[in-house]
Amino acid sequence: MFFWKEDYNTGIDDIDKQHKELFRICNEAYSLLKDDFRTDKYDNVIKIISDLRDYTIYHFNYEETRMAEKKCKGFFSFFLEHEASKEKINS
Repeated sequence: MFFWKEDYNTGIDDIDKQHKELFRICNEAYSLLKDDFRTDKYDNVIKIISDLRDYTIYHFNYEETRMAEKKCKGFFSFFLEHEASKEKINS
């Protein structure tokens, strides 16, 4: 299981809420992995992977928009990291 720690808080409520949703999806995957009573997990695995991919891309786009609006320092390097992650996620 993955547990949220207060140290992870950014101080930006909507970003923290989105990060917690990513934790929830990861915990859903972990629970499925540890569920020895389910023999056919294929459909659940496909759904979790799809949910994680879609939500991660949504979250990255949201963060980038917020950072651009606030003219955050280091935005471009952050953007490049997100782009590389999006490529991995989609491959």
